[in-house]
Amino acid sequence: MEYVLLDYDGTIIDLRPKWWKPIENAFLELTGEVPEEELRKNVGKLMPQKPSKLYLLSVIWEIARSGGLSIIQSIRFVRLTRSNFKQSRHINQPMPGAGQKINEFRKHKLPIVIVTTAGDDELETAKEELEFLQGLPGITRDDVTNLKPDPEPLLKAMELIGANPSNTVFIGDFRTDIQAGKAANVMTIGLTGVVPEISAPELEAEEPDLLLQYLSEIEIGLD
Repeated sequence: MEYVLLDYDGTIIDLRPKWWKPIENAFLELTGEVPEEELRKNVGKLMPQKPSKLYLLSVIWEIARSGGLSIIQSIRFVRLTRSNFKQSRHINQPMPGAGQKINEFRKHKLPIVIVTTAGDDELETAKEELEFLQGLPGITRDDVTNLKPDPEPLLKAMELIGANPSNTVFIGDFRTDIQAGKAANVMTIGLTGVVPEISAPELEAEEPDLLLQYLSEIEIGLD
């Protein structure tokens, strides 16, 4: 592979402080405990194909109810979680070894494009905070009409760097990443991340070319 397309949240950046922690804190404030199993099952729904405020509210509500909260508690939970999200949205904590691996890609002059459903503002904030992202081009939700699993973001990323599917790999941690990669006819690598017991079965079902836990586990072989 000569060109690398990288998902952002969950691949480069840890989702826990951005998405999980705000929900956990809301549960702790209301009940003093966190329904970990239900949370892990549902947190992935917070990143829909076509996000909207109404969709996000419905997912937060579903998490509250599946976590055993009453209707009154669920209303409070939605308010707390929304407030927490506003504070955590721009937290950019790298996944283990992600920065070192991206620097290794760059050292070997492998062109990289970040392909994300996050907006321009989130990606630009991350670039300001994380040196290893500076200078990397990105395709965000603001650049496309259709989000992953549609191949449009990947096709635009390849066009940006002059890549073609035969020598391009897309690396991501959601099943929609693998679906988008297959739709764009590129090699796919799925990352199971911090909760492999939850994410691995979903990723395996999409049959990526390779399945690992973290970006740092990818080995670069050069002729």
